[in-house]
Order: sequence, then C-alpha cells, then structure tokens
Amino acid sequence: MDEPIIKIRAVSKFFKIPHERRHTLKEHFVNIFRRREFEKFQALQNVSFEMKKGEFLGIIGRNGSGKSTLLKVIAGILKPNAGQVIVNGTIAPFLELGVGFQGDLSARDNVYLYGAILGLSRKEIDSKFASIIKFAELENFVDQKLKNFSSGMQVRLAFSTAIQAEADILLLDEVLAVGDLNFQKKCYEVFKDYKIGGKTIIFVSHNLSAIQQFCSSVLVLQDGQLMYRGSASEAIRHYQQGEGKYQTLWNKLAQQQNSLDYILPNRNAAQFWREGEQEAVRLEKLYIPDSTVLEIGVGVGRILKYVGRRAKKVIGIDVSQEYINQAKNNLIDDKRIKDFKLILTDGTTIPVPDNSVDLVYSINTFLHLNIEDVAKYLKEARRILRKNGRIFIILPNNESKYYAVTELQGFTHRFDRQDIIEIMRTAGFEHYTIKKGKLVGYASLVPEEEMPEYIISGNV
Repeated sequence: MDEPIIKIRAVSKFFKIPHERRHTLKEHFVNIFRRREFEKFQALQNVSFEMKKGEFLGIIGRNGSGKSTLLKVIAGILKPNAGQVIVNGTIAPFLELGVGFQGDLSARDNVYLYGAILGLSRKEIDSKFASIIKFAELENFVDQKLKNFSSGMQVRLAFSTAIQAEADILLLDEVLAVGDLNFQKKCYEVFKDYKIGGKTIIFVSHNLSAIQQFCSSVLVLQDGQLMYRGSASEAIRHYQQGEGKYQTLWNKLAQQQNSLDYILPNRNAAQFWREGEQEAVRLEKLYIPDSTVLEIGVGVGRILKYVGRRAKKVIGIDVSQEYINQAKNNLIDDKRIKDFKLILTDGTTIPVPDNSVDLVYSINTFLHLNIEDVAKYLKEARRILRKNGRIFIILPNNESKYYAVTELQGFTHRFDRQDIIEIMRTAGFEHYTIKKGKLVGYASLVPEEEMPEYIISGNV
C-alpha cells in the first residue's frame, strides 16, 4: 500500500488578537505596567486527514472556516500550535500570487525575481521565459515597468510564472479567480493537464462548479473543524445544507435585534440585511438620480443592485474576480439598472478617471485593511470625486468584541476615532463627520450580538 504523501494529524492553530494597539514608544512607556489583553481565535481545531499521491482534494467552507490557514500550515508558512504535519514531497504554494513583485522593475526582471522566489534557477527561467510571457499574453509589454500594469496583467504574469515551478504537491487558493474570463479558461486547461498528469493537488475555492469538476474528494471546514469528507457532490450538498441553517440563524437574529430601526422603522431587518437594500436606504440621502456612484468592495453586488436602480450609473470594484463575476450575474438581468461597470482592482487603487464620480461608498470592506491602505483608498476616492462629491464609509469600531476572519486577512482591523482622523487627514479630506451606529452581523462573522461601527460621511 502506497505511503500517503500528506498526513495531517490532530492539527490545531490559534491566533492571539490584541484588544488594543501600541504603536509608539510613548504608548508602550505609558502602559508599561498595564497588562495587555488578548483574545484567542481558534482558526483550526483538531483537523486530521491523509492524501494519496495523485489525489485532487478540494476544500470548501465559509469565509473564516480555516481553509487558507490550513494551506499555510501544510506549506510550512504557519506552525501549528498542536498536532503534526507530515509531507513526503516538495510543495509549490499558489497562495498569494505575485508576492515579491517590484513595481519599479520591468515584467522581464519580475519574472526572474519571482521565479527565483519559487525556486527556479536562472537557466530554467531562461528556457521557459518565452512561454511564460506568451501564456500571460504580455508579449508587447515585456520591458514595461510593472507599476504601469493593470491588476489583471499583474496576476496573469504571476500565475504564468508560478505554474513553471516543478513540485510534487500544489496548493491552490482561489487561483482560478485570476484574470479575465478568457484567461480563466486557460487556467482551467492547465489544471486539467495537472489532473491528467497525476499531480497531487489541494484546491481551495468558493467556486463549487470548479470543485465538482476537478476534485476526486472534498473536505468541508466549519469554524476551524473538519465537518465532512467525501465525494465532491456529497460534500457540496453537506456544505449547502449547513449554509441554509446558518442563514436561518442570521435572519432570526436580525428579526430579534432589528438594529436597523434607526434607519428603517417598522421594516423587516432580516429581509433588508439579506438583500442589501438597507444600505441603499442609508445612501439614498447622499446622491441624486443623475449621479455616478462607486462602491469599494462590491462583493456579489447586493447593495450596488439597489443603488443602481436609483443612480444614473454605478461602478463596483473588488479584488476578487469571482466576486466580480457573481456581481455581474446579480446585476445584468435587472432592467431597472440604467448603467453599471465592474472592475477588478489591485487592492489599493481605483482605476477610474479623475473627477468622474459623485459618491464613493464602502460598507465594512475596509475592515480587511490596515490604516495606511484605507488612507490610500480614500486618497484615490478624493481624486475621482467631482466637486462637492461625497463619501460614505462604514468601519467596525474598537468596541466590537467579534472578528470577521477571511482569506484576505487573518483578522478584522478595528478602528478608533483617532485612526479615522488620521486616515481622513492623510487622504486630504477636510470636511467630514463621524458618528457611531450598530449593525447586526457581517458576512464572515458569527452574529452573536450587535457589532458597533463608525459611520463616516464627508465631501470634497
């Protein structure tokens, strides 16, 4: 009997999340005798499984269920707090495409740099360089600086370089979401070849059709625990049943606590939370029917759909191609939406012309970012806003005890009033207001109680 190529034995991983931040020497000195309090977040709990050579294993679960953490533990990027990880072979982790890219270097130089990070020799890169550039469809941009590339061009270059790495085991985290639809088809062909060639692959994705197509068996994770392992069809059915139970809990909680009363008196909070209309109502006072509105972090487009029924034009940006595709499907059949555009972005820029938008809004998207990156986004927002243009931002404040853990970042960033003042100053906004509100739940958060938030509005 063949020895398993991967053995995961009772693996657990937790993170300590501080209740307060101390950045400066003064903060450390003033609080030198004050004990720092931490909250323990259990990302993985007693996970065990084995993989045979040549197996194509899928992993599915809600945001925050531990999928990406598990891949990082297998790759050796994170060390488990308990349990054992045994890997009998070399690993190529496709976890964060483009890590190590340098914007001031050309595409050519970045191929060699990224290739070296992946363990390729210069001779190997020389022999594969032409095919890398051809696959990425960047023949006319080889010597252009990377900082002038669109986000889609950058991920195509990163993916095309990464697939050259020779390894026994491939760890794939949402890599089929890169690039446009035509490039995604090429990615599918690569993975079909991997499967035919007998590569050992672990594939994390929210794309259940891709899971069904490629995976011989699938793990279902929930709250860091392995809940099920079986065929792709059975695992997907198990996962979807769990999602239905969670949504029932979510709706029940919203009906009980109805934190939207301050916006929507005597309305059904559960319905509005599910559909996204409650946020559109918040925004309705901030724009007029002739306006152009942009959402940072469009997700699947639930809020933008309602905004689009009122505005002249809506634009949604997101770092996930999968979300962009889902948002398109959500908006395209709604005849009440006059004009919409969805754009994949790199996470800190807004690829929209100067002075072209009347309102920029973001609902809890920035909880995935640190203060510096939020300031970069709002500086971009200021650039694209017309005269008298408005912003409307919702952020979790530092009174919340709960964290939304996602694949984008290991924990929610909680903001205080001073953080917001610094962000707005850096972004160049002089006229704005900050108020506190309460919002039930978040898409990645077990909704045990109301989640406090800051509501920021301002204008250019």
